[in-house]
Amino acid sequence: MRMDVRIRPHALAGAVTPPPSKSMAHRLLLAAALADGVSTVKNVALSQDIEATLRCMAALGASWERADKSTLRVTGIGGKRKPFPELPRFDCGESGSTLRFLIPIALAVAGGGMFTGRGRLMERPQKPYFDLFDEKGISYEQAAGALTVRGTLTPGEYRLAGNVSSQFFTGLLFALPLLGGGSTLVSTTRLESRDYVAMTRDALARAGVKIDGEAERFAVPPSVYRFFDAAVEADWSQAGFWYAAHFLGNGVEVCGLNEASAQGDRVVKDLLERFKAAGEQSVDVSDCPDLLPPLAVMAARRDGTTHFVNAARLRMKESDRLTTTAALLRALVQYQSGFFLRGDGLRPLTMQQMADALQVNVSTVSRAAQGKALQFGEKVLPLRSFFTTAVSSAAGAEISNDTVKQKITYLIAHEDPLTPLSDDAIRLALEGMNIRISRRTVAKYRTVLEFPPANLRKREPHL
Repeated sequence: MRMDVRIRPHALAGAVTPPPSKSMAHRLLLAAALADGVSTVKNVALSQDIEATLRCMAALGASWERADKSTLRVTGIGGKRKPFPELPRFDCGESGSTLRFLIPIALAVAGGGMFTGRGRLMERPQKPYFDLFDEKGISYEQAAGALTVRGTLTPGEYRLAGNVSSQFFTGLLFALPLLGGGSTLVSTTRLESRDYVAMTRDALARAGVKIDGEAERFAVPPSVYRFFDAAVEADWSQAGFWYAAHFLGNGVEVCGLNEASAQGDRVVKDLLERFKAAGEQSVDVSDCPDLLPPLAVMAARRDGTTHFVNAARLRMKESDRLTTTAALLRALVQYQSGFFLRGDGLRPLTMQQMADALQVNVSTVSRAAQGKALQFGEKVLPLRSFFTTAVSSAAGAEISNDTVKQKITYLIAHEDPLTPLSDDAIRLALEGMNIRISRRTVAKYRTVLEFPPANLRKREPHL
């Protein structure tokens, strides 16, 4: 059954509870996987990244089952080194957290492993680990999109830079308690995103693992992970977008958040209040880099100049988010200038076209557009609304815009002037040519080609 759904821009109103924190879920599930019994973790959203962590837990010997839609029971491995006939394989999907958390855990439990991923995951920097491995005599090799590590973690001092990613510290904080003696973890620079380390320590504490120290130095005694029950909190990072919608004048109430959470992105609520004041402001995003997109939206609307500082680490993630987002916005405004300047209809545009124009992968454009919006007059327009679904043939091959334009021009040029083709009739005719396209997209193409609607193309016969 075919169904057309029309979504029009409208002011937002109502109460919303953000989804569960993916960062917290990763940590609680790993603590449960290393524990010595059955742990229960509630309010888990099975995203692709969380499924990647569950796959890797299973590769280490842990198991899990769903008690209900959002509750998992995890049977842990007891934190013991296990004999493996060969190095376990870890499919990390596109999850950077899974990859960086599991590398030292795999060394502590299995003597290493082979790690694979998709997208740009395996291109993400691992130098802090590699520098440690060189020092500790642990072998590693990157080849054919896979990383293989082999060796043994031993108690001692572990020093690494803290200005690349706190994920390296989290991975070691999970692994070092499994060793036979005490260790010290030291950051050789200021530790950024330290609230994520606090979230790690909170998850470890639930499993009975205590980490001493603050700031850039942590004492890690040998510990036994104990089973526990916990619930994943609502995500303050996701809440940032709803607070941005509220700041833009929408009647949105954000509910279900833990005000005393270890999540560093809880600062978004205080920043929203700060942004209400006019004048120049500076915001340090070194401890809350994921908040930059919604904060940038708020900054664009507030009265005054806003400086975001210490945001360079965003360039080390899946893509150069700062440059890509700015380039995407400039290109969209330029391509859709008729819409912004004269109120014309949106021109057909696929994400693949934009990716080709920016010379990036289409997945990079998709991520840059995800969860972001433009404030235009009274309207809040999601960036994704500027893109049409790629036109494809019945066989699934993508068809160029020029081809679609030629077909529509031909159909209109050869239509009966007494009964011109409606947009839906053009859609059906294109479908007969093995081109799948929606009626709404036909209307966009027709407008770009400067053909009026069917009722205005009708011509009466001459008498």
